[in-house]
Amino acid sequence: MLAIIGIQGYDQSDSMYYVKEGGVGMSGMQLIRSDEDVEEMLELYEDKMCVTITVMKGREIERAELQINIG
Repeated sequence: MLAIIGIQGYDQSDSMYYVKEGGVGMSGMQLIRSDEDVEEMLELYEDKMCVTITVMKGREIERAELQINIG
């Protein structure tokens, strides 16, 4: 996954998230910290055959601090 995001200018110091629980906004985002998190994500999305990863510059951000800028 790091190789894929590296193409876009991100690296291991940036944070990756996926939607673990849909319909609840940012509180449903799950930080990917380890291979175990990736395995959990793959199991969750196995039937869908598609998953969206959100990458944010910088280290881990607590979910409460995540904000969406619309405009």
